[in-house]
Amino acid sequence: MNKYKETQDTWDKLSEIYQEKFSAIELYNSSYNTVLEKCEANSVILDLACASGIISQYINKQRADIQCDLLDSSPKMIELAKTKANHRNSYVLSLTEISKLKEKYDAIFCGFGIPFIDKYDLIDFFNNSKNLLKSNGLLYLSYVYSESDYSEVKTNDLGSVKFHYYSEETINGIININSFIKTHEFEIKYPKSENQIELHKALILSI
Repeated sequence: MNKYKETQDTWDKLSEIYQEKFSAIELYNSSYNTVLEKCEANSVILDLACASGIISQYINKQRADIQCDLLDSSPKMIELAKTKANHRNSYVLSLTEISKLKEKYDAIFCGFGIPFIDKYDLIDFFNNSKNLLKSNGLLYLSYVYSESDYSEVKTNDLGSVKFHYYSEETINGIININSFIKTHEFEIKYPKSENQIELHKALILSI
């Protein structure tokens, strides 16, 4: 049984809305640029949980020499991403299935993918991501910061998704278990509403 099926089905229904809501946000660009500055010419990157391909679209604009592979668990998100971003390959796979990939990448981006997997799968995700990186490869991650780990179900008229909030202690512990080196950390204040700021974190890890 796929414990993430409801989340995946909901993302299928949200694909166009997601692109419209998040494509113009520039809060994370400086963190993306830090990775791109370290990528050599003609690097190949993997865009995990790519959704509508917003990160790959940005990479296309900044570094036309870099080749992007797209991966998402939602078939409709992948189809939309393929129309928006220049890409080499595309995969309909979840973050729990990336061990099926055989190629090594210069960098992996995973923008807000890990909030949609639980802690058990998160540990495997870090290990599998490390196995997909070339020597000196970089892993980019972003997530919603919380002082303690907890989960909640977010629901709207189109469906529901289970969202996991992780503490810095949990993330750092998994980083250390997998012998990653944290080279950069960004704190981003995201305006969740007119009166509420949510703290997001972006990390760049090397092996």
